[in-house]
Amino acid sequence: MAKVKKKVKTIKIDLDKCNGCRACEVACSAFHAKPKYSSNNPARSRIRLIRDPLRDVYLPVYAGEYTKAECSGRDKYVMDGKEYSECDFCRASCPSRDLFKEPDSGLPLKCDMCEDDPLWRSPCASSGV
Repeated sequence: MAKVKKKVKTIKIDLDKCNGCRACEVACSAFHAKPKYSSNNPARSRIRLIRDPLRDVYLPVYAGEYTKAECSGRDKYVMDGKEYSECDFCRASCPSRDLFKEPDSGLPLKCDMCEDDPLWRSPCASSGV
């Protein structure tokens, strides 16, 4: 049996080039519309833009795993004199936040790197094994 290499996809964000246009949110929501590209609702996007209005800096954050409980970390970070909590940069969908939840059903969203089929299928799946 041949070795199957798993491709690991990532999103590389260059903060020097991000101008906050939210095109990533629009493209993501259109990709995940039913049928694909039929509508545009950024609330369904798996990417959200966080903005620091004082410095005019944008940080795209994409949805991570769902967690059933809130995290215990409540650390604060200070960047250029502005204080941020861990929740500001967290990718998880948890009970205390609705940042990455489907607006109609309330189900958590997770970034699938714009795959056609977000569920990974093993080579044996088609043979019924």
